[in-house]
Amino acid sequence: MADAKSSPQGASSPITISIDNVGQAYLELLKDRGIKYFFGNAGTDFAPLVDGFARFAAEKKDFPQPVLVPHEFTAVSMAHGFAMVTGEPQVVMVHVNVGTSNGLTGVMNASRAGIPLIFTAGRTPITEGEMKGGRNLHIHWAQESFDQASMLREYVKWDYELRNFTQLEKVVDRALNIAMSEPKGPVYLSLPREVLAEEHREFTYTPSGPRLYAKPGPDAEAIRQAAELLRDAENPLVITSMVGKNPAAVGELVKLCESFAIPVVMAISNLYLNFPSDHPLHLGFDPMRFVETADVILVIECDVPWFPIKVKPKPEAKVIQMGIDPYFSRYPMRTFPVDVPIASDPEAGLRSLREALSFYKAKKQPGKPWPKNKAKLDPSIWNGCLIAWEKSGMGIRCSSMNTTCGLIKFPSRNRGPSTDRQCPVDSAGALERPWGLNWPGQIVFRWSAWETERTILPPPLPVISLPKTFP
Repeated sequence: MADAKSSPQGASSPITISIDNVGQAYLELLKDRGIKYFFGNAGTDFAPLVDGFARFAAEKKDFPQPVLVPHEFTAVSMAHGFAMVTGEPQVVMVHVNVGTSNGLTGVMNASRAGIPLIFTAGRTPITEGEMKGGRNLHIHWAQESFDQASMLREYVKWDYELRNFTQLEKVVDRALNIAMSEPKGPVYLSLPREVLAEEHREFTYTPSGPRLYAKPGPDAEAIRQAAELLRDAENPLVITSMVGKNPAAVGELVKLCESFAIPVVMAISNLYLNFPSDHPLHLGFDPMRFVETADVILVIECDVPWFPIKVKPKPEAKVIQMGIDPYFSRYPMRTFPVDVPIASDPEAGLRSLREALSFYKAKKQPGKPWPKNKAKLDPSIWNGCLIAWEKSGMGIRCSSMNTTCGLIKFPSRNRGPSTDRQCPVDSAGALERPWGLNWPGQIVFRWSAWETERTILPPPLPVISLPKTFP
């Protein structure tokens, strides 16, 4: 395993390293995620990992350091104690089903004590000569189980079997996220020998920055980070499907979005009345139209906010996930990005988030001059005049042909601009953006012909910050 071919430009920049097999990629990923020790009681399933540790030693890589333990219960107990002292997740690996059974009592102890362990075991080979790593000893037939994880499923928060190389990073991160999120506890991951032995020459992954795990909440640090992201966002977006199961949370969501003009879209899996459908900030029922252009996405009680095979957030976008269980740990696999997890009832979480954002609002000084930056829009969209929705009597200043045409006020939605001022539109038009980002209010602008109502601008959807009064 050679050094990375390219250095990351930032915490979210993927890097590519050379490897020989999936087992080596797995160890590299554990190293990056901060795992310092690998407690193990080895069997025939460990061969690719033994090779990987030998290469680590040759390349003078310190972590994860293998700790060979003569019995599985002792290995789990050592990891248990080290997790108690450090507060960090620990990794243990044992030999297939027999090793799992020997370590089970230790896993039961970790479960009752809330200890974050990544308890892993090999999976008896299932192929009979067709693949590298397949069966080559008598015991490989005798040790196969129909359901290896069944013996400990009652005592782990999550169990899964690594299926292929492409999902390696997502599986490891999900194991860590679930084990470390409150209430903490062990998870179980089985690693088939054929998968570990599968040959690959390169492994591309995203280096891990400082990790924030979900706490029962709302956690003050998570709320602070989420508020800062939304404060600085130019094009924030809320996606939800189940916030309405607590009707009081709907009111909190409306207050948050109205106070800071954050648009809301319902996920495909929409199950409740989550946001008033006639509200000007309601963008409809297809989040995939907006995901690619959003720079901060707040996902609230939503298991599938978008379909990754069709659309993904841009690499620099940040994702906040809020809910009772923001990782949806009962789902075997769900790997939507989570930069800030907020494990909380949405009613309390949204209230805390609004209060945190109000703190930043109170610190803003009124009367600042408008900066010169303008939000340029695609001239092909300009067909008629500006239609915007009423927001507390707010108005805008519109510049057309570099000439400010004055204050424009808009009455209730679906009626077009007021007759007080009408803004002629041309290809040189732009909207002035006062004070910068999300302050002290926003309007989501839609451009359409006069006769067309509630026409949503195709991505990128411009979200322009506006003051409530004008100099």
